[in-house]
Amino acid sequence: MSGFRELYDLITVDDAINKLIAAASPVQDQVELPLLEVLGRVTSGDITSEEDIPGFPRSTVDGYAVRAKDTFGSSQSIPGLLTVMGKVGMGEVNNLSLKPGEAVEVPTGGMLPEGADSVVMVEYVERTGDLLQVYQGVSPGENMVAPDEDLAQGEVIVAQGHRIRPQDMGALAACGISRIPVYRRLKVGLLSTGDEIVPIETRPLAPGQIRDVNSYALAGHLVRLGCETEFGGIILDDFDRLVAAVEQLVQSCDLVLLSGGSSVGMRDHTVDVIERMGPPGLLFHGVTIKPGKPTLAGMAGKVPIIGLPGHPASALVVYKVLVEPLVRYLQGEKNYLTRRFIRLPITRSLSSPAGREEYVRVRIEEQEGKFWAQPVLGKSGMVSTLLKGQAIAVIPLGSEGVKAGELVEILPWDEGGLR
Repeated sequence: MSGFRELYDLITVDDAINKLIAAASPVQDQVELPLLEVLGRVTSGDITSEEDIPGFPRSTVDGYAVRAKDTFGSSQSIPGLLTVMGKVGMGEVNNLSLKPGEAVEVPTGGMLPEGADSVVMVEYVERTGDLLQVYQGVSPGENMVAPDEDLAQGEVIVAQGHRIRPQDMGALAACGISRIPVYRRLKVGLLSTGDEIVPIETRPLAPGQIRDVNSYALAGHLVRLGCETEFGGIILDDFDRLVAAVEQLVQSCDLVLLSGGSSVGMRDHTVDVIERMGPPGLLFHGVTIKPGKPTLAGMAGKVPIIGLPGHPASALVVYKVLVEPLVRYLQGEKNYLTRRFIRLPITRSLSSPAGREEYVRVRIEEQEGKFWAQPVLGKSGMVSTLLKGQAIAVIPLGSEGVKAGELVEILPWDEGGLR
């Protein structure tokens, strides 16, 4: 191979994602895990409640259980009069039955007696012995939860294809569900290429050498999403060695990410490696994104192979925008395209090349009680921009830039949001 390889026709980010999704298939293998081990995992089936929650009529306030119609018309000037005929303790099962004109004292969370359909807050009553004066009426169902109002028997608590959050774990615990069916972990192979890349332990660096940043930064994103990672090492610009390394990862992984080797340099072999892996082969080479234009992808059988730029900031932007939706899809997540954008004004004007969707690293700053996106400017090879940037601002494909004060869409780097 000699000279420079021409880029294939550029495609948009959305088209690139669609090509990958159309060619790839989610994992199908399932495991059942204890509730404490499923945070961040994707459910492999609908999980339904086997009982009504809370399962009994429960007060949401400290007060008195009543029949709502016995309080109608009650006011400060003409209070309703009821007879207190008992008290319910917290966590206590009671056999009380409320008759017309009666009330029962209940704590927050206490079980309502039979016949009660509402609770009057303690702030709106005055009690003298067993006589209760009610100064504000209540409606049926007020200040209480019905037996199936929170979760009903047979109701889907967590649907198939949902990434489990802490609040989901709480709801599952409330229903007494201790083991959860989830898809197995996705395994992603990571490979860095280039004569200039050296292991991170290398010290001191020789002129022209760069430590392997991308493998570790990408692994951090992948582990955060619940993936396993396999390091394929650092491969020099040697075609045969690269073929062998990729073949090994394809055999053991569900997805392979290569960083470096996607540009048009005459020593970059990633396109040839993908084509050597067999059909379906190359899906695209070149995406209308900045940074990351030379990104490429293909399939080795059922395993996607994506060639990321070598510069760390470029590689991570492409990962966040293009690779992460694919990872979520392969994990079985239904909402894999959800991008979790917020909109903030930008602090300065920025130009952008026509025909490219540009992603600018930003910090979120507060100025005079208002939050702004402050661009973190720097070239794509600079690691410092990753440290300083909390999120990515999006300059749309059809725009030639943004003006200071203009609202821009913000994509946080990670699941933890803006920190």
